[in-house]
Amino acid sequence: MKSTLLLLSALVSLPAWSAELPIPEEQAALTAIAKGLFEKPPEWSATKGAKTLVWSKDPLLIRLTLDSKTGHVTSYFSNGIPVTNDRLTKLAACKELTSLGYDHSGAWHFKEIPESDFSGAGFEAFADSKVESVKIGGSNFGEAGALAIAKMKNLKTLKLNHVPITRPGMEAISKHGSLVSFSVSIMHKADWYDLLPLVAAMPKVEELTINETFLSWEKGLKALSKAAGPLKKINFGFGAAVFPEDLEKLKAALPKVEITTEPYNKVLLGNKFFAPRLKALMTAEEYARLEQLAGAKP
Repeated sequence: MKSTLLLLSALVSLPAWSAELPIPEEQAALTAIAKGLFEKPPEWSATKGAKTLVWSKDPLLIRLTLDSKTGHVTSYFSNGIPVTNDRLTKLAACKELTSLGYDHSGAWHFKEIPESDFSGAGFEAFADSKVESVKIGGSNFGEAGALAIAKMKNLKTLKLNHVPITRPGMEAISKHGSLVSFSVSIMHKADWYDLLPLVAAMPKVEELTINETFLSWEKGLKALSKAAGPLKKINFGFGAAVFPEDLEKLKAALPKVEITTEPYNKVLLGNKFFAPRLKALMTAEEYARLEQLAGAKP
Protein backbone atom coordinates (compact mmCIF):
# COMPACT_ATOMS: atom_id res chain seq x y z
CA MET A 1 0.00 0.00 0.00
CA LYS A 2 2.80 2.40 0.92
CA SER A 3 4.61 1.85 -2.41
CA THR A 4 1.34 2.41 -4.31
CA LEU A 5 0.74 5.71 -2.51
CA LEU A 6 4.29 6.85 -3.27
CA LEU A 7 3.80 6.02 -6.94
CA LEU A 8 0.50 7.91 -7.09
CA SER A 9 2.07 10.86 -5.34
CA ALA A 10 4.88 10.95 -7.91
CA LEU A 11 2.41 10.80 -10.79
CA VAL A 12 0.56 13.92 -9.60
CA SER A 13 3.48 16.08 -10.75
CA LEU A 14 3.97 14.37 -14.12
CA PRO A 15 4.15 16.64 -17.19
CA ALA A 16 1.32 16.56 -19.72
CA TRP A 17 3.23 14.44 -22.22
CA SER A 18 3.39 11.55 -19.76
CA ALA A 19 -0.20 10.71 -20.73
CA GLU A 20 1.33 9.16 -23.85
CA LEU A 21 2.70 6.47 -21.51
CA PRO A 22 -0.34 4.67 -20.10
CA ILE A 23 1.45 2.26 -17.74
CA PRO A 24 1.92 4.07 -14.39
CA GLU A 25 5.24 2.43 -13.48
CA GLU A 26 6.66 3.22 -16.90
CA GLN A 27 5.35 6.80 -16.71
CA ALA A 28 7.19 7.36 -13.45
CA ALA A 29 10.43 5.74 -14.62
CA LEU A 30 10.68 7.54 -17.96
CA THR A 31 9.64 10.88 -16.50
CA ALA A 32 12.50 10.55 -14.01
CA ILE A 33 14.93 9.71 -16.83
CA ALA A 34 13.86 12.64 -19.04
CA LYS A 35 13.40 15.14 -16.19
CA GLY A 36 14.91 18.54 -16.89
CA LEU A 37 16.37 17.52 -20.26
CA PHE A 38 13.63 18.59 -22.66
CA GLU A 39 11.45 21.69 -22.78
CA LYS A 40 9.11 20.52 -25.51
CA PRO A 41 6.80 17.48 -25.36
CA PRO A 42 7.71 14.44 -27.45
CA GLU A 43 6.62 14.02 -31.04
CA TRP A 44 4.84 10.80 -31.81
CA SER A 45 3.91 8.75 -34.82
CA ALA A 46 1.90 5.56 -35.21
CA THR A 47 2.51 2.55 -37.41
CA LYS A 48 0.82 -0.81 -37.53
CA GLY A 49 1.01 -2.32 -34.07
CA ALA A 50 3.31 0.33 -32.59
CA LYS A 51 3.66 3.97 -31.59
CA THR A 52 6.94 5.92 -31.49
CA LEU A 53 7.66 8.76 -29.09
CA VAL A 54 10.70 10.98 -29.69
CA TRP A 55 12.14 13.68 -27.44
CA SER A 56 14.76 15.66 -29.28
CA LYS A 57 16.95 18.64 -28.38
CA ASP A 58 20.14 18.40 -30.39
CA PRO A 59 22.26 16.49 -29.51
CA LEU A 60 19.96 14.96 -26.90
CA LEU A 61 17.52 12.26 -27.98
CA ILE A 62 15.19 9.73 -26.40
CA ARG A 63 13.21 7.43 -28.68
CA LEU A 64 10.65 4.97 -27.37
CA THR A 65 8.53 2.38 -29.13
CA LEU A 66 5.23 1.43 -27.52
CA ASP A 67 2.95 -1.49 -28.24
CA SER A 68 -0.25 0.04 -29.62
CA LYS A 69 -2.50 -2.47 -27.88
CA THR A 70 -0.97 -2.67 -24.42
CA GLY A 71 0.81 0.70 -24.21
CA HIS A 72 3.93 -0.98 -22.85
CA VAL A 73 7.32 0.42 -23.85
CA THR A 74 9.11 -2.22 -25.94
CA SER A 75 12.16 -0.28 -27.14
CA TYR A 76 14.39 2.44 -25.63
CA PHE A 77 17.22 4.34 -27.34
CA SER A 78 18.92 7.56 -26.26
CA ASN A 79 21.81 9.75 -27.35
CA GLY A 80 23.65 12.22 -25.15
CA ILE A 81 21.58 11.26 -22.09
CA PRO A 82 23.48 10.42 -18.89
CA VAL A 83 22.47 6.75 -18.63
CA THR A 84 23.72 6.14 -15.12
CA ASN A 85 23.27 2.93 -13.15
CA ASP A 86 20.36 4.58 -11.34
CA ARG A 87 18.62 5.43 -14.63
CA LEU A 88 19.16 1.89 -15.89
CA THR A 89 17.56 0.50 -12.76
CA LYS A 90 14.57 2.83 -13.25
CA LEU A 91 14.27 1.71 -16.87
CA ALA A 92 13.84 -1.87 -15.72
CA ALA A 93 10.29 -0.86 -14.71
CA CYS A 94 9.46 -1.32 -18.42
CA LYS A 95 8.72 -5.02 -18.11
CA GLU A 96 7.98 -5.58 -21.82
CA LEU A 97 11.20 -3.93 -23.01
CA THR A 98 12.99 -6.05 -25.62
CA SER A 99 15.51 -3.55 -27.05
CA LEU A 100 17.74 -1.14 -25.08
CA GLY A 101 20.43 1.13 -26.48
CA TYR A 102 22.30 4.35 -25.75
CA ASP A 103 25.15 6.37 -27.29
CA HIS A 104 27.46 9.13 -25.99
CA SER A 105 26.81 8.60 -22.31
CA GLY A 106 30.24 8.82 -20.75
CA ALA A 107 31.61 10.72 -17.76
CA TRP A 108 33.61 12.93 -20.13
CA HIS A 109 30.25 14.37 -21.30
CA PHE A 110 28.89 14.81 -17.76
CA LYS A 111 31.77 15.88 -15.55
CA GLU A 112 29.50 16.50 -12.57
CA ILE A 113 28.63 12.77 -12.40
CA PRO A 114 31.19 10.27 -11.02
CA GLU A 115 32.66 7.95 -13.65
CA SER A 116 31.62 4.91 -11.59
CA ASP A 117 27.95 5.84 -12.10
CA PHE A 118 28.32 4.92 -15.80
CA SER A 119 29.79 1.45 -15.19
CA GLY A 120 26.72 -0.42 -16.44
CA ALA A 121 26.18 -2.21 -13.13
CA GLY A 122 22.53 -1.14 -13.44
CA PHE A 123 22.07 -3.90 -16.02
CA GLU A 124 21.77 -6.25 -13.05
CA ALA A 125 18.12 -5.18 -12.93
CA PHE A 126 17.60 -6.82 -16.36
CA ALA A 127 18.86 -10.31 -15.51
CA ASP A 128 15.38 -11.85 -15.84
CA SER A 129 13.99 -9.27 -18.27
CA LYS A 130 12.69 -9.79 -21.81
CA VAL A 131 15.47 -7.64 -23.29
CA GLU A 132 16.96 -9.39 -26.33
CA SER A 133 19.05 -6.58 -27.83
CA VAL A 134 21.52 -4.18 -26.16
CA LYS A 135 23.61 -1.48 -27.85
CA ILE A 136 26.08 0.69 -25.92
CA GLY A 137 28.31 3.33 -27.47
CA GLY A 138 30.68 5.97 -26.10
CA SER A 139 30.29 5.17 -22.42
CA ASN A 140 32.32 4.26 -19.35
CA PHE A 141 30.50 0.93 -19.42
CA GLY A 142 33.10 -1.50 -18.14
CA GLU A 143 33.72 -4.67 -16.18
CA ALA A 144 30.77 -4.29 -13.81
CA GLY A 145 28.44 -3.75 -16.77
CA ALA A 146 29.87 -6.69 -18.71
CA LEU A 147 29.42 -8.99 -15.73
CA ALA A 148 25.82 -7.81 -15.36
CA ILE A 149 25.01 -8.21 -19.06
CA ALA A 150 26.43 -11.73 -19.00
CA LYS A 151 23.56 -12.63 -16.63
CA MET A 152 20.78 -11.39 -18.94
CA LYS A 153 18.96 -14.63 -19.74
CA ASN A 154 17.21 -13.57 -22.96
CA LEU A 155 19.95 -11.51 -24.58
CA LYS A 156 20.53 -12.38 -28.24
CA THR A 157 22.23 -9.31 -29.75
CA LEU A 158 24.99 -7.20 -28.17
CA LYS A 159 26.73 -4.19 -29.75
CA LEU A 160 29.61 -2.53 -27.88
CA ASN A 161 31.04 0.62 -29.47
CA HIS A 162 33.92 2.56 -27.92
CA VAL A 163 33.61 1.13 -24.43
CA PRO A 164 36.39 -0.16 -22.15
CA ILE A 165 36.12 -3.92 -21.61
CA THR A 166 38.45 -5.89 -19.33
CA ARG A 167 39.39 -9.54 -19.71
CA PRO A 168 37.11 -10.69 -16.83
CA GLY A 169 34.23 -8.78 -18.42
CA MET A 170 34.83 -10.27 -21.87
CA GLU A 171 35.29 -13.74 -20.37
CA ALA A 172 31.85 -13.48 -18.80
CA ILE A 173 30.22 -12.27 -22.03
CA SER A 174 32.00 -14.95 -24.08
CA LYS A 175 30.23 -17.67 -22.08
CA HIS A 176 26.73 -16.28 -22.67
CA GLY A 177 24.38 -19.10 -23.58
CA SER A 178 21.89 -17.31 -25.85
CA LEU A 179 23.93 -14.55 -27.56
CA VAL A 180 23.77 -15.08 -31.35
CA SER A 181 25.03 -11.72 -32.67
CA PHE A 182 28.00 -9.75 -31.34
CA SER A 183 29.37 -6.47 -32.70
CA VAL A 184 32.31 -4.45 -31.42
CA SER A 185 33.87 -1.16 -32.50
CA ILE A 186 37.36 -1.51 -31.12
CA MET A 187 38.28 2.16 -31.57
CA HIS A 188 41.86 1.16 -32.41
CA LYS A 189 42.70 -0.31 -29.03
CA ALA A 190 45.61 -2.76 -29.26
CA ASP A 191 44.56 -4.57 -26.07
CA TRP A 192 41.56 -5.94 -27.96
CA TYR A 193 43.88 -8.33 -29.82
CA ASP A 194 44.24 -10.29 -26.58
CA LEU A 195 40.46 -10.51 -26.20
CA LEU A 196 39.66 -11.84 -29.69
CA PRO A 197 40.28 -15.50 -28.69
CA LEU A 198 37.41 -15.04 -26.22
CA VAL A 199 35.23 -13.66 -29.02
CA ALA A 200 36.08 -16.69 -31.16
CA ALA A 201 35.05 -18.99 -28.31
CA MET A 202 31.49 -17.68 -28.00
CA PRO A 203 29.34 -20.84 -28.00
CA LYS A 204 26.20 -19.60 -29.77
CA VAL A 205 27.27 -16.57 -31.85
CA GLU A 206 26.31 -16.87 -35.52
CA GLU A 207 27.15 -13.34 -36.68
CA LEU A 208 30.20 -11.31 -35.69
CA THR A 209 30.97 -7.70 -36.67
CA ILE A 210 34.29 -5.98 -35.96
CA ASN A 211 34.73 -2.27 -36.69
CA GLU A 212 37.48 0.34 -36.46
CA THR A 213 40.73 -1.58 -36.19
CA PHE A 214 43.58 -3.18 -38.12
CA LEU A 215 43.63 -6.97 -38.25
CA SER A 216 46.40 -9.14 -39.64
CA TRP A 217 46.84 -12.90 -39.39
CA GLU A 218 48.94 -12.58 -36.23
CA LYS A 219 46.89 -9.67 -34.88
CA GLY A 220 43.46 -11.19 -34.43
CA LEU A 221 42.67 -13.24 -37.52
CA LYS A 222 44.52 -16.36 -36.40
CA ALA A 223 42.46 -16.32 -33.20
CA LEU A 224 39.23 -15.84 -35.14
CA SER A 225 40.13 -18.73 -37.45
CA LYS A 226 39.70 -21.07 -34.49
CA ALA A 227 36.04 -20.19 -33.95
CA ALA A 228 34.34 -23.39 -32.84
CA GLY A 229 30.71 -22.27 -32.53
CA PRO A 230 27.95 -22.09 -35.15
CA LEU A 231 29.48 -18.98 -36.76
CA LYS A 232 27.87 -18.16 -40.12
CA LYS A 233 29.08 -14.63 -40.89
CA ILE A 234 31.98 -12.29 -40.06
CA ASN A 235 31.67 -8.68 -41.14
CA PHE A 236 34.76 -6.47 -41.02
CA GLY A 237 32.77 -3.26 -41.06
CA PHE A 238 33.28 0.47 -40.72
CA GLY A 239 36.97 1.33 -40.41
CA ALA A 240 38.25 -2.26 -40.21
CA ALA A 241 41.39 -2.83 -42.32
CA VAL A 242 42.34 -6.36 -43.42
CA PHE A 243 44.89 -7.04 -46.18
CA PRO A 244 43.81 -9.32 -49.08
CA GLU A 245 46.21 -12.21 -48.37
CA ASP A 246 45.18 -12.37 -44.70
CA LEU A 247 41.52 -12.24 -45.68
CA GLU A 248 42.01 -15.20 -48.04
CA LYS A 249 43.82 -17.10 -45.30
CA LEU A 250 40.85 -16.59 -42.96
CA LYS A 251 38.39 -17.66 -45.65
CA ALA A 252 40.40 -20.85 -46.21
CA ALA A 253 40.34 -21.58 -42.47
CA LEU A 254 36.57 -20.94 -42.23
CA PRO A 255 35.16 -22.15 -45.57
CA LYS A 256 31.56 -22.29 -44.34
CA VAL A 257 31.58 -18.73 -42.96
CA GLU A 258 30.54 -15.75 -45.07
CA ILE A 259 33.17 -13.02 -44.66
CA THR A 260 32.57 -9.45 -45.83
CA THR A 261 34.72 -6.30 -45.80
CA GLU A 262 34.47 -2.59 -46.55
CA PRO A 263 36.24 -1.08 -49.60
CA TYR A 264 39.74 0.13 -48.69
CA ASN A 265 39.00 3.72 -49.69
CA LYS A 266 36.06 3.74 -47.29
CA VAL A 267 38.14 2.23 -44.49
CA LEU A 268 40.79 4.92 -44.73
CA LEU A 269 38.99 7.95 -46.11
CA GLY A 270 35.48 7.50 -44.73
CA ASN A 271 36.20 9.21 -41.43
CA LYS A 272 39.16 11.55 -40.83
CA PHE A 273 38.64 11.20 -37.08
CA PHE A 274 39.79 7.60 -36.84
CA ALA A 275 42.49 7.49 -39.57
CA PRO A 276 45.27 8.67 -37.16
CA ARG A 277 44.11 6.11 -34.59
CA LEU A 278 44.19 3.36 -37.18
CA LYS A 279 47.71 4.44 -38.14
CA ALA A 280 48.84 3.98 -34.54
CA LEU A 281 48.09 0.24 -34.78
CA MET A 282 50.11 -0.26 -37.96
CA THR A 283 53.76 -0.13 -38.96
CA ALA A 284 54.79 2.58 -41.39
CA GLU A 285 54.99 -0.04 -44.15
CA GLU A 286 51.51 -1.41 -43.37
CA TYR A 287 49.95 2.04 -43.36
CA ALA A 288 51.66 2.98 -46.63
CA ARG A 289 50.24 -0.16 -48.19
CA LEU A 290 46.76 0.64 -46.90
CA GLU A 291 47.05 4.10 -48.47
CA GLN A 292 47.93 2.51 -51.79
CA LEU A 293 45.02 0.05 -51.62
CA ALA A 294 42.70 2.95 -50.77
CA GLY A 295 43.97 5.03 -53.68
CA ALA A 296 45.08 7.75 -51.28
CA LYS A 297 48.64 7.60 -52.64
CA PRO A 298 49.98 6.51 -56.05
